[in-house]
Amino acid sequence: MDSITTLFIRDQEGKRLDVNISARNDLKNANLMKWIFDNYGYPSLQKVGVFGNDDVFLPMSTFFSHMSASQDYPYFKKKIKKIFRNGGLYST
Repeated sequence: MDSITTLFIRDQEGKRLDVNISARNDLKNANLMKWIFDNYGYPSLQKVGVFGNDDVFLPMSTFFSHMSASQDYPYFKKKIKKIFRNGGLYST
């Protein structure tokens, strides 16, 4: 839960207005999320809930929309498609 919370706090740093901060944080977040996927699977609603530590909101769809511009997009696209084929985000 600490890692997921950190990911979302970092994702919103500077309200995503500073392109350099957003790009740097997206890279860090992509690496962290890949580690989470590889070690724990998709952080579904059942696994992490809606709110993280200190009531940080955890909107996965927002996170992945930010990843769509990253070099790691193909990794996430492949993983999420596989999850859907295997029963959806709620069963992993």
